[in-house]
Amino acid sequence: MNTNNVIQQPQNKLQNSTSSSDLTILWEYYDDDMNIQGPFTSHRMSTWFDKNFLRDNLNIRKQGSSDFVLISDLKKATNNHNPFSVENIDDYDHLLSNILKEKKLSISSPSS
Repeated sequence: MNTNNVIQQPQNKLQNSTSSSDLTILWEYYDDDMNIQGPFTSHRMSTWFDKNFLRDNLNIRKQGSSDFVLISDLKKATNNHNPFSVENIDDYDHLLSNILKEKKLSISSPSS
């Protein structure tokens, strides 16, 4: 197993217990071996984000979504605010849509 983890998690990374303070959205990410990890609660992801455990090049998605996005793209879309916080969770689908549109536009734009 690759010891260079994509996410610098505390030792209890696999404990995904749900409490009343957890939001209902669950998240998944690709590890260094391209295995999907999760699901993890918004509360847990928010805590990891605030503690800088999530690297900018981490590909994440809302569970059930087919599209992964980079943490760096979510940070950019939220002006470096926590994308897992309550005020941003409600807007996640809108943020994802905008990020994916930007990616498609940058790929399809002819170079000058």
